Amino acid sequence: MNEGQPAGAPLSPAMTETPSAGTPMMGMNAGGAPAMMPPAMGAAGAPPVTPPPLTQVELVGDLDGHLFSVACGDTPNTDDCNGEGWRSSRNPNQLNVCVGARLEAQIDFPIGGEAGAIYDVRMHFYGVMEPRNYGAVVTREAMGRPSLDTGGTPTPFAQMAAGGGNYLATGDNDYNTYELHVLDNNRQEVRLYFLNADSQTGHYTMGISYEKTLELIGGGVLRLQVADANCRQIKNCGAGGVPCTGKARTIDISAANPQPMGLQQPGLGKDPEHSGQWFLMDVLGFTPAQ
Repeated sequence: MNEGQPAGAPLSPAMTETPSAGTPMMGMNAGGAPAMMPPAMGAAGAPPVTPPPLTQVELVGDLDGHLFSVACGDTPNTDDCNGEGWRSSRNPNQLNVCVGARLEAQIDFPIGGEAGAIYDVRMHFYGVMEPRNYGAVVTREAMGRPSLDTGGTPTPFAQMAAGGGNYLATGDNDYNTYELHVLDNNRQEVRLYFLNADSQTGHYTMGISYEKTLELIGGGVLRLQVADANCRQIKNCGAGGVPCTGKARTIDISAANPQPMGLQQPGLGKDPEHSGQWFLMDVLGFTPAQ
């Protein structure tokens, strides 16, 4: 009871009310007048913490700098050869041989970032590839024939939406496919890209050196697939015809970062007369899609 307050008198509101959460507290300043006290800040009121920016390594991992190759497995006096099997820089000492006279490769590259978010990933593709006719179900960059020159325009690049058609049922199935399948964060295929698309096939190879932007999905996968129905490939022999030694191409990859380990151009460890096919993927950068 305060001094001077009559016995039994009700307490004043100042003595009975408790400030609600977030209400400024009243104090006394130096002159005795009430002063406003700021509320204490709890954990819920702490300023938001900005996460560090997503790095390229976190987004694409070992997709950047991945090397795929198929060397010749024999030495015939022709401009084609049996493939000895495929190798990947993910496990360069492992040779994956053809099974049932058929070469099939599948390598999954997990994509980081925010699940379901779309990222525009700029990539440079290098290599030596034979052509493949994927048929009318794909949209080719080249209206006519792609250039065989290294880095030539138009390039042998094509794409299609998932479910657009059976590209393996068109063209000449004896020629190699070079495919990139985009899977979303639910492992559903949403888009396909093709690196060696032509309107016809034949005994010639293309020098590959071009940039493209791929739409990849956070939490998803970029799946590399290569197929060869007869496990036989066109040599690195330019426009075709033997001898191949003077026609075997060496592709300038000096700008690639990182540089691939163990790439021996043009023969892939064989004599230049019997050079096989290969390609390198170099990630140049990325931005979240708008």
